Amino acid sequence: MTSTVKGLSGRPYLETIRTHAKKLKLFYGENDSWAPPEFCHQLKKEVPELDADINYLGIGHSFDFYSYKEMATLVGQWINRELNGL
Repeated sequence: MTSTVKGLSGRPYLETIRTHAKKLKLFYGENDSWAPPEFCHQLKKEVPELDADINYLGIGHSFDFYSYKEMATLVGQWINRELNGL
């Protein structure tokens, strides 16, 4: 799994993620070869307080071209949850 989590192995930014975990929301694609679900699982093991989810909604990696409305709705929901303390 070293090649999968190459960036985590060196740990240069893992401390930054830990420091700012409460401010981050990571959303991984279910079938994304660029950032596969294994990245999400590994990061959640390393930083349990991190809010990281896997997208099971079929939104592709290039959501900005094809699923921008769906993604905007999700981001709006996440922001509302944070503002309402849910």
